Amino acid sequence: MEAIVLLVAAFLSATIYTKVLKHLLGGLKVGNGWTAPIKLVMWWAATELLVAWGGCIVWYGVGSRFDNILPFTTLSHIAIWTPLGYLSRIVGFYGLSGVFFMILMLGVVRDLRKYFVPTVSIIAIATFYAWGIYKTPSGPVAKAVVVSEHSPNDKLRDSIMPAEGSLVVFPEYAFNGLDDDVLISNARLRTSNPVAYFFIGSRLDFGPDEITNQLVAVDTSKDFVHKIKKSRFIPGGEYLPYAAIALLKAVKANDVIDNFQASRAVSVAKEVPKQMLLEYNDFKIGAGICSSIIAPEDYRLLAKNGANIFTNSAALEIFNRAKIYSWQHKSMARFMAIANARTFLQSANSGPSFGFDVNGKQLFFRDTTGTTELSVSLNKRRTIYSLYGEYLSVGGFAWMLLDFVKSIKKSKVLK
Repeated sequence: MEAIVLLVAAFLSATIYTKVLKHLLGGLKVGNGWTAPIKLVMWWAATELLVAWGGCIVWYGVGSRFDNILPFTTLSHIAIWTPLGYLSRIVGFYGLSGVFFMILMLGVVRDLRKYFVPTVSIIAIATFYAWGIYKTPSGPVAKAVVVSEHSPNDKLRDSIMPAEGSLVVFPEYAFNGLDDDVLISNARLRTSNPVAYFFIGSRLDFGPDEITNQLVAVDTSKDFVHKIKKSRFIPGGEYLPYAAIALLKAVKANDVIDNFQASRAVSVAKEVPKQMLLEYNDFKIGAGICSSIIAPEDYRLLAKNGANIFTNSAALEIFNRAKIYSWQHKSMARFMAIANARTFLQSANSGPSFGFDVNGKQLFFRDTTGTTELSVSLNKRRTIYSLYGEYLSVGGFAWMLLDFVKSIKKSKVLK
């Protein structure tokens, strides 16, 4: 099944890339003047978005959302580790990839080399501007503690002592088996100092009719627990895609489907991402669970709606030997931090816990069980990307459609 899924995804991606590149580069040979660099950026941004959305056919199911995309085949994973990454605050995720692609093409395509120096000069100025205007956070500095657990069986055993007013971030499933009363009494934390703080994690809740993965947050100064259903799921782990169900039915493996639905299928939330915004003192926390880290739109909307810091609680045991995924999801975290100018903190079990500041500087990295205490900068200023999202991709897609329509009409006239 894994091989079939990979083949279908690879075929869809290769088809989209091939068709768009052939048409794009074929048109540029004729010459588009100074619109050529712009076209390269916008068309490539739209192409990568199409590839990500095309893959939805493979992953789509009861537990997914319409924008349940997996943006793994993107040049942004490379660009975000360069100074060009600051430009993401203006051009977004796919726009950043488009700029990187455009620079490559201007250097490779002979007819376009005359645009290389002036275009790169403009990009350098824009990148310096994007870095300078957002480099200093507008909010206060606050205390945070990030818990890292080496594996599901290697839980944090020691007491932790968060400072007054701290934010404490736990991994996904850290609160499994703990009801609200236990969480309120702080049994999970076993702290030795009775101070007020705010802690976040998640748990699986096995109800009579459904299994839910809940983001759980507790303010220790109040007897109140925030519970929000997870809205981003892993295909094959928490739900079966329609394509997988069809394949299993075709080979008469209905018992596999029934067993999965009974033991592993998690009920999907209907909430929109802005409901993951949690407030505590100066913190306005944009909180995510696990696969939200590969959903940049979630964190963008959280920043747009007022989040001044991002967190992610992850369980990475199925990826603990996947070095490429580890690099990709760390790249996504760095993008989320830089593009939205927000500190990003990830707590994980069976994988790395880490943090990036508003300028993408790594604050810490830990892949062993323990706690990391930090002073984090809060920021309320919204970037252009936070406000307007992937406008270059949308514009590029509209441009692409218009160009295809014109080419079809032109071919009919010639016939």
